[in-house]
Amino acid sequence: MYLSRSSPLMFLVIFALAALWLIGGWLLGRSVFRLKSRERAAVGLGLGFLLHLVLSNLISHILSFQWAYPLGCGAVLLLGIVVSNKRLHKHQVVVELRSALIILPAFLILFALFSMINRGLAIFDEGYNLPLVSRMAAGDVPPHFFLYPDYPMPYHYGLHLFAAALTRFGGLYPWSAFDFARAFTHALMLVLATLWFWRMTQSWFGGLIGSTVTYFAGGSQWLLLFAPPAWLMKVSAQIPLINSAAVSGADFYDVLTRPWAIEGGSAPPFAFAYISGIFLPQNLALTSNGACLALTIFLLLLIAPRHWTLQAAFIASLILASLALTGEHLFALIIAAMALVWLAKGWFKGQGVRYREAGLLLGLATICAILFGGVIAVWFTRRLTSWFRGETAYGYGLTGFRLHLPPAMMSVHFGRLELFDLNHLMVALAQMGPAVALLIVSAFQLWQRWKRWDWQTAALFVCPWLGIAISLVVDYQDRSREITRFLDVALLLGVILALPFLFRLYSRFQPVWQIALLLLFFLMIFSGLATFSVQLVSIPKPQFTYFISPLDAHFTRLFWDVLPTDTQIFDPNPSRSIVIFGRSAGRVSYDYRKPLPEWLDLVENFNLGRLLEEGYTHFYLDERYWSRMNSQEKSALERPCIRLVASQEGTGQTFRRLYNLSGCR
Repeated sequence: MYLSRSSPLMFLVIFALAALWLIGGWLLGRSVFRLKSRERAAVGLGLGFLLHLVLSNLISHILSFQWAYPLGCGAVLLLGIVVSNKRLHKHQVVVELRSALIILPAFLILFALFSMINRGLAIFDEGYNLPLVSRMAAGDVPPHFFLYPDYPMPYHYGLHLFAAALTRFGGLYPWSAFDFARAFTHALMLVLATLWFWRMTQSWFGGLIGSTVTYFAGGSQWLLLFAPPAWLMKVSAQIPLINSAAVSGADFYDVLTRPWAIEGGSAPPFAFAYISGIFLPQNLALTSNGACLALTIFLLLLIAPRHWTLQAAFIASLILASLALTGEHLFALIIAAMALVWLAKGWFKGQGVRYREAGLLLGLATICAILFGGVIAVWFTRRLTSWFRGETAYGYGLTGFRLHLPPAMMSVHFGRLELFDLNHLMVALAQMGPAVALLIVSAFQLWQRWKRWDWQTAALFVCPWLGIAISLVVDYQDRSREITRFLDVALLLGVILALPFLFRLYSRFQPVWQIALLLLFFLMIFSGLATFSVQLVSIPKPQFTYFISPLDAHFTRLFWDVLPTDTQIFDPNPSRSIVIFGRSAGRVSYDYRKPLPEWLDLVENFNLGRLLEEGYTHFYLDERYWSRMNSQEKSALERPCIRLVASQEGTGQTFRRLYNLSGCR
């Protein structure tokens, strides 16, 4: 019931489509970029995965999703065949197959492990992500806001597109599809990380250590548990609690010893002390984009060519464009950093830049980001509307920016931490952890090797400092906590880029410094290891998600994408019905967490006439809402014009009923 809503043979369809983009990515990787034989299979998997998301999204602006996705997969294969200029010899194929078979078991084991973990967890806005997956799978690509379908969705929906394909073509339930999609990115990211660190350290063991440290590296807020209680009480009076911290404890001192209170939660719960409000480890990258950001970073590092060609620039540009669908903040950082490095190198004699390749790389990625979906595309469209028509565009998910002085670090849990306040600074440093030191090491690397690196690699070393600068002095007008994404990815980049350098120096250090470096790594990964232990405990108790019951899953199996496309379903829990049926819930909210007053009034005062006026065609009822209804409201459902489509009884007087209201119009 958790996994598939249809015949297992549907898996063959999604595997066939995956084979198209996998083979295409492999052909592109071996033909366009200089890769070692052991790298080609995994890099090809990464290239195919990201390219098929970009191309499917582009085609979906012209054709429906049921055609756009297969064509996007086929386009990757066609691109690989056209661009491929290396003849395949039998010996080469055998060598690369052997290399792939070495990596494949590791990838499959990791994928299975992360899938089981995701199956046991229901955290990080699944009430937001799963309805989006369901609506996209039902054909709404590029997506509209599922709680107000009149407006496009300004969101990084790249991973949701993949999950929607698993739902549509693989026959999976939306929740299992999203779990598998996130697990796929985690497994692939770790494989790519291992290969890159292996290349940089010339040791498979160095690759393994590097990927492990990267995966678990996070803040070290737990170190504050050892601080003097008097100081913690003093800090508690200065630092407010916001977002999930506000419901996890009474004050800063109290919250450090409490479980982390989040939507959905886990059993046992995560300890709040291990949850940084600035830098989360990658094992907790279970939100809307999974591990796509780190995956893309490692892929860009692996394919970075010494000498750019038009073909390499074209493929790399599409990989960059995928970030506009998975992490627009990292896209903006990399594009800005590349432009700065390009201009800087142009000033130095002997540091010439191939302008055609640079223009193609930056220009194509920017055009794709502006025109073809995601946050940047919607933002750009609405700015044009505002500029040329003089209209104030609807702005869900889009907030302006404002300058924030003096500089401060934003924490998701504690708000702005002022740099010139020693207490605030100590809390901020604890939330960032030893990754700050690695960020400084990466800057030293940039200074030492500026002339030796191609400008894409140099740009990745510049990105963290742009991210820090933005996060210190810039703020979102309505969603201040979102600015932490820039600092989070800056610290992640610092860790990734500094580790190979530290590994090479380790053997040269005196024993005391070797111990100090190992201690630094331990402090950096301890939070990740602690939270990962909780994730492992979730494996034996799978769940659909926190707002979907077995009764709802039964309705999903019977009715997902079956009702007419113009169906509008009234459900007091609108996210639930969208996931179950893949159909609209009407105009519920301009913002996910702020329902419209008129919709709340409709829920509080059930009225069949008003439901019909608002365009609702169906009513999904559970026992909780039934118990709230008065006798007059219940009797309204007995009218002859109302048809009971399906009913399912559960244990303990639980039930679900689907009514068709269309006959009352």
